[in-house]
Amino acid sequence: AFEISSNLLTFGGRPEHIYSDMTRWMPYSEGLIGYTTYWSFVGVLLIIIGSLFWVRNSGNSWKDRSAIARQRFHGRPAMLSLLVVLICGGLASILYYKGEVLNQPLSADESIQRDIDYEKAYKKYEGMAQPRVVSLNYAIDLFPQDRSMHAEAAVWIKNKEKESIDVLHFSLPQLFDVSIDIPNAELTEVDEKLRYQAYQLVTPIAPGDSIEVQITSFYEAKGIENELTLPNLTQNGIFINNTQFMPTIGYDAGREIIDKKIREEHGLEEHKGMHSLDKDCHINCRNHFLSADADWVKVRSVVSTSAEQIAIAPGSLVRQWEEDRRAYFEYELESPVLNFYAFLSAEYEQKVERWNGIDLEVYYHPAHAYNTEKMISSMKSSLAYYSGNFSAYPHKQARIIEFPRFARFAQAFPGTMPYSESVGFLADLKSKEDIDGVTYVVAHEMAHQWWAHQLIGAAVEGAQMLAETFAQYSALMVMEKTYGRATMRKFLKHEMDDYLRSRRNLEKEPVLMKVENEGAIYYNKGSVAMYALREYIGEDSINLALRRFIDIHAYSQERYPTTLDFLQELERVTPDSLQFLVDDFFKNITLYDNKIVDATYAELETGEYEVSVKLQTNKLRADETGKETGVSFSDPIAVAVYGEKESDHALGSKLYSGYHTFSEGESKLTFTVKEKPKQVAIDPDYLLPDRFPEDNVRKLD
Repeated sequence: AFEISSNLLTFGGRPEHIYSDMTRWMPYSEGLIGYTTYWSFVGVLLIIIGSLFWVRNSGNSWKDRSAIARQRFHGRPAMLSLLVVLICGGLASILYYKGEVLNQPLSADESIQRDIDYEKAYKKYEGMAQPRVVSLNYAIDLFPQDRSMHAEAAVWIKNKEKESIDVLHFSLPQLFDVSIDIPNAELTEVDEKLRYQAYQLVTPIAPGDSIEVQITSFYEAKGIENELTLPNLTQNGIFINNTQFMPTIGYDAGREIIDKKIREEHGLEEHKGMHSLDKDCHINCRNHFLSADADWVKVRSVVSTSAEQIAIAPGSLVRQWEEDRRAYFEYELESPVLNFYAFLSAEYEQKVERWNGIDLEVYYHPAHAYNTEKMISSMKSSLAYYSGNFSAYPHKQARIIEFPRFARFAQAFPGTMPYSESVGFLADLKSKEDIDGVTYVVAHEMAHQWWAHQLIGAAVEGAQMLAETFAQYSALMVMEKTYGRATMRKFLKHEMDDYLRSRRNLEKEPVLMKVENEGAIYYNKGSVAMYALREYIGEDSINLALRRFIDIHAYSQERYPTTLDFLQELERVTPDSLQFLVDDFFKNITLYDNKIVDATYAELETGEYEVSVKLQTNKLRADETGKETGVSFSDPIAVAVYGEKESDHALGSKLYSGYHTFSEGESKLTFTVKEKPKQVAIDPDYLLPDRFPEDNVRKLD
């Protein structure tokens, strides 16, 4: 229906769009041309109307101006106005039909209402015994120029429950037409509006048994849209993941509205979030946090695309061929993976190298070769560090694939990492002062080949720590090996600043081990916590805990691991004197208020310099609401003295560095250094979450 969000009613309205070197203005061009033309003629009509009422004398009344306009409205002005009105009406009719009738977009309120209705109608089925996906065989046809795709999948599902299953439930994707063929089954429930189906099986699936289900999924762009609904299905740079076109078995909790106010307005209880972290985790630990309808699956794919493009799917390329002026590519994964992966297609150039039997591949737009060498280098460094310290890499290839800048992120799938054109391929890395985001993001996504794609957390609080925090730490270690320890202060400051800034925006701040969707906690705070603990107990100890953890829990199915399982391994490698750090970093919200109160130096007769420092140190604990309470402590904290800025370290050349034990209140320290000191700092590398880190450094008088 017509509404204010329609581009036909919003003056000058056009679909949101973005330019990409890969797609140029496609796939937005048709809508941009249509709505721009429409509003241009509306503008012409307004000019005509304005000219009819325009008079030089400002003293005329509205009545006088109306009379003048009626006198002028004849002949050419009248004919031109009629012509423009007819054109505007014709364009509006076409745009309304294509944008509002043919495509039938949902407004924001309608979309929310649909998800509210879905939860009210079908949440009763959540947790019902359902089979799980174990194997998928895809045949996918991509038609880039038409922005359409057709997918068929032979899906084997297995009953892993202890009871027979006689009813299958499916939540269907929103944008694709989906049909499901189940032998000896009757379709008993169809909800087209809420995208839900249920099938009654003639013969129930016994525990341990499997059946094959045929799924067909289809999407075709239908011309001009008010807002483009699927920009990632484009003419050059298709990037679509399986969850967008394949149904979910059972109730899909991911569709639930989280916003507290909206839920209250629609009579729903407050969203409970993830299941609580529990030491005796049984039922809730049977699912990992990405989905509840599959554990680890086998995947084989045959993907076709236009002849000039390369199609990419997870796994090794088994064969490729051309038929009927289309290119075909067959891929197969050698080992089971999560049921979460992507299919891509574009006119790519390739950069390929081989490292220890693994093919390293970068697929990129021909004009975007700038950072491909750095990407290959980061893949090598990541593979060397992660396989040397955690476990073996499970695939025969590692791929980075460019996609258009309709989105700004990189993402890890099994052996494949789609990487936005705007994130790394066009990054300008000439300035040595900037963080090398290309190497860092590649290292982070490579780390997910271990943290998420070998070991994934249970669907309980803290699951994101086991994926994102570990990937952040792993990437920091690659950056350190690449650029040296002195440069890590820049990374840690960036992470710590982001965490501290975000705290004011959190309604409730969880401890790291119970983090849910708070990115600043599992990304920023988590990476610093892991790196700081590495500084205190040693790199070998941290990596031993990670190696034991992944060795025990990789490819879990019966029970997925939690942060409690990791902390158990971490506590094993942490000395008794430093066990408090595990509590501070992971189990509590711990803050410091450290400060250099005063600092002076004096030259000695020996030519050395005596540095005297007065410090103030305090430690606090915060609850989830941010209320802070001072605590007693006796903690080792680093103190350093710096000379002239002639090193890579931002504070200068390091003349002294060591850990000193501090408790609450003031303290004094004295050092002797061989060169003239310039600055002194407490916790100089941002290892501890300090509320006011600016006063941790002081120039010497």
